[in-house]
Amino acid sequence: MKRRATVSVMLIAMGATVWVGCSSGKPPASDGPQAVPAETAAPVTLMMLDGNGLSDSDFQVMFVDPIKKKYPHITVKKTATTNINNLIAAGETPDLITTHNGNFGPYQDLKLMYDLSELAKLYKLDVSRFDPVVVQAMAVTGPTALNAVPYALNFSALYYNKDLFDAFGVAYPKDGMTWDEAIELGKRMTRKLGDTQIRGLDPYAVTRFQRILGNTFYDTKTNKATLNTPEWKSIFELSKLIISIPGNEWTDAELKNSISPDTNFHTKRISAMYGGNNMTSKLEEPTKNGLNWDVAQYPSLPSRPNVYNDIDAHLTFITSTSKHKDEAMKVLVELVSDETQMNLVRKTARKSPLSDKKFEVAFAADLEFAKGKNHAGMFKSKMINSPVRPRYTTEASNLLKTAFYDYYKGKDVNTALREADEKLNQFLATEAAK
Repeated sequence: MKRRATVSVMLIAMGATVWVGCSSGKPPASDGPQAVPAETAAPVTLMMLDGNGLSDSDFQVMFVDPIKKKYPHITVKKTATTNINNLIAAGETPDLITTHNGNFGPYQDLKLMYDLSELAKLYKLDVSRFDPVVVQAMAVTGPTALNAVPYALNFSALYYNKDLFDAFGVAYPKDGMTWDEAIELGKRMTRKLGDTQIRGLDPYAVTRFQRILGNTFYDTKTNKATLNTPEWKSIFELSKLIISIPGNEWTDAELKNSISPDTNFHTKRISAMYGGNNMTSKLEEPTKNGLNWDVAQYPSLPSRPNVYNDIDAHLTFITSTSKHKDEAMKVLVELVSDETQMNLVRKTARKSPLSDKKFEVAFAADLEFAKGKNHAGMFKSKMINSPVRPRYTTEASNLLKTAFYDYYKGKDVNTALREADEKLNQFLATEAAK
C-alpha cells in the first residue's frame, strides 16, 4: 500500500510536466501519431456498455452533447445489452465500458483492461486535477497504471424527513454527529405516526461500514479469509444495535440481504433518517409529491472521523480490443473537462472526481427540487483509499450476509464470524484447486 501511495505521488508530479493541459490541441509528432483534425476526420461510432445505468438524459449531458460539440465526427452509442459475455460471443465487444472500481475483476479476467497511460500523455489528460487517492484506485494492472478515467464519485450522506421531525418536535440532525449520537437521535424518532411505524434511523447496508473501516474479505496474497476479525465483529455489533431498537427493526428480507432500500425513505416514507449513498437525483418526483427533506453529514465512526466511504468511483475505460482507441480517449478527456464536469454536477447531482472545490459548490445547482438543501454538509467528510476488491467478493459477501442474519437471530457473534471464515476458506481452497 505504501508503495502504491508513493507511486501515485510520482504520477501526480509527472502530471505537472507531461500530462498537463486540457483536451484541446493536437499532440506533438514526437509523442506518437498525429490526431486527425475533427473537421476532416471520417465518422466514427463508439459502442459503450453502460454498466452504471445512466439515464437517457444523463447520458446526453455527459457523453452525447459534449462529444458532438467538440468532435462532430465521433458518436457514442450504448450497446443493446449490458451482458459483456453475450457481446463478446456476438463479436460486438464495446469500445468503452462504464462501471465502478469495485467491478474491475470480471473485465480483467476477460483481458479487456489495459494501461491508458500513453494515451493519457498523448491527449494531455492532466491527472493532477484529480484527487490523488482517486488516481491511486485506478491502478489495477500495475502500480503505475492508469486503467480507467473516473467521471464521478459516489458518497454517503444522512438524508432526513423534516416533516417527521417537525411532527415529533425533535431537532433536525446536525453535521458532525458520531454514530452514537445518530443512534440516540434515532431512538427518539422511532415511534408511530398514526398507524404507521416510523424507523428513526435506517442504515443502508451492513457492509457499508466495512467500506469506512477498510477491512477486507480475504487476503489475495495468502488466499486466506479475513472475516473473523475485530473489525467485522464491531460492524456486526453496531449494525445490530441500530436495527434492534424496538420499532426500528429490519424486515426478514432486509436482514437476509443485509440491505435496507432507499425507497423506505423517499417512497414509503417510513424512515426519519436514512444513511446511505447519494440519492439526490432520485428525489425529484418524491419532492414534487410532498417529501420535505434535507441532508446532513454522514455520521462518523470513532476510529474514522469525517470519513464516509472508501473510493467508489464511477468510471469509463477503453477496452483492449477497441479499434478506435484514439477517438475513445478523446471522449474520456472531454468527459472530465471543466465544462462537462460542471454540467455533470449541476444537472445530474453527481460528485466530481476533480479536486477543485468549485464542483462541490455547484452540486445540483440546476435542479430546482434540490435548491436550499445542505449540500455543503455532505462534503465535510472524505474518502479513503479502497482495499482491492478481490475476485470472490460476491461469494464472501453472501457468507457474511448469512453470518449476520444468524447473529441477529441469536447466534454468538464470534461463532457466526468463525463459521463464515471457515466456509470462505473452504471455498477459496476449492477454487484454487481447479
